Amino acid sequence: MRDFSQQHTYLHPTLDSYLNQNPVTKPLYSLSHSKIETAYHNFTSLFKGAVLYAVKSNSNTILLNHFHRLGMTHYDVCSLYEINLVRSINLDAEIYYMHPVKSRQDIQAAYFNHHVKAFVVDSMAELQKIMDVTHNADDLTLFVRIAPEKRQAAVLDLAKKFGAIGDEAVHLLQQARKICKTLGVSFHVGSQCMEPDAFYHHIAEVRSLIDRAEIDIEILNVGGGFPVPYEGMVPPPLETYIHAIDKAVRDFGFSHCHLMAEPGRVMNAQTGSLVVQVILRKGNLLYINDGIYGGLFDACDLVKMPYRVRAINSHKDFDDALTPFAFAGPTCDCLDMMQGPFLLPNNIDEGDYIEISNMGVYSESLRSNFCGFGDYEFTEIA
Repeated sequence: MRDFSQQHTYLHPTLDSYLNQNPVTKPLYSLSHSKIETAYHNFTSLFKGAVLYAVKSNSNTILLNHFHRLGMTHYDVCSLYEINLVRSINLDAEIYYMHPVKSRQDIQAAYFNHHVKAFVVDSMAELQKIMDVTHNADDLTLFVRIAPEKRQAAVLDLAKKFGAIGDEAVHLLQQARKICKTLGVSFHVGSQCMEPDAFYHHIAEVRSLIDRAEIDIEILNVGGGFPVPYEGMVPPPLETYIHAIDKAVRDFGFSHCHLMAEPGRVMNAQTGSLVVQVILRKGNLLYINDGIYGGLFDACDLVKMPYRVRAINSHKDFDDALTPFAFAGPTCDCLDMMQGPFLLPNNIDEGDYIEISNMGVYSESLRSNFCGFGDYEFTEIA
C-alpha cells in the first residue's frame, strides 16, 4: 500500500473537475473528504458501543488519518502490518487482533512489542497457542468467535472459514472463561448482509451457547456486515440494523455487556470511487486499464458485486439510453473478466473514462502487480 498522506492539500470540488485539468492514463482512486465525515458520523451516531474500524477493508493512510481526527480510537486488525500502521497514526489506539488464526511469531510480537492484549480464537488449538506464547498472561481480553448455524442473505459467508459451532463453541467458551481476565463473544453475519434480523438471530444463538456453557461474558461483539447500496441492491436503512441489535441485547440479557462492532464497508465504501479508461471496445465488451488483479476483484464472476458506473468525457455528449456492457481487464489472463452487466451509454468508446462507485472498500487492499499493471494514481476531492 502506497502512502499518499503527504500529497497536495488542495481539494478539487468534483472528480470531473479534477479529470478536466489532469488527464490520466492509469487507474485513478478518488477519495471524498465530505463522504468520509458523513460515513463516520452516520455509523458512530447510531451504534451505542465501541466502533472497531476494520483496517483490512481499507488501510489507506489518508482515510485512517481522517478517521483518527474524527475520533476513531478502536481498531480491528488482522496482521502485524496493520498493527504497525495503526500505531504510526495513533500511538494510543485500542487494537484488537481479530484474525482467528495467527502464527506464534505474530502473537508474540503483538503482545510483547506492541502491547496488544485483545485476541480472538475459534478453536482450542488457537487458545492454547496464545496461552503458550504469552506465558499464561492474566491480562488478556479474549473473544470466542462463533459461526452461527442460521445463515442469512449476505454476499459473502465468512462462517465458511471461521468460527466455532455447537459443542465445540460451548467447550471453547468454558475454557476461555477459566483463563482470561475479560471474555467476549464475536460473530460475523456475512459481508453485505441484506437482512437486519440476521443480527437478532445471531445474538439469540450467542445467548443459547452461553447458557449451555453456564458462563457469563463481558463483551458482545456483533462484527461487521453492515451493507451499502449497489446497483439493484438497496439495503434497509442502517437504523433498522442498529434497532435489531439493540432489541436483541435487551431481549437476550446482554445489557450489562460492553457492545462492540467491526464495521468496514459501511464506513468506507461510499467514500471513494475508481476511474478506469477504455482501451478498446469489441461490441459490448470494454477492455479497460484495471481489472480483477487490480482494484476490481469484487467485480469478478466469483463475487460479482453490482457496481454503479458512470461515463465521463467533458468533450463528448453521451447517449441518454444505457446499454449493458462487460469489462475485460488489462492483464494477459482469461480470468480477468467482469460480466457485470455495467450500464453505460451505447456510444462509449476508446479513451472515455468510467467512474466505478463504492471503491472505498477492499479495492486498494486487494491490488496486485500481476503483469505489471498494479500502478495507479490518487486524488482527494471535497
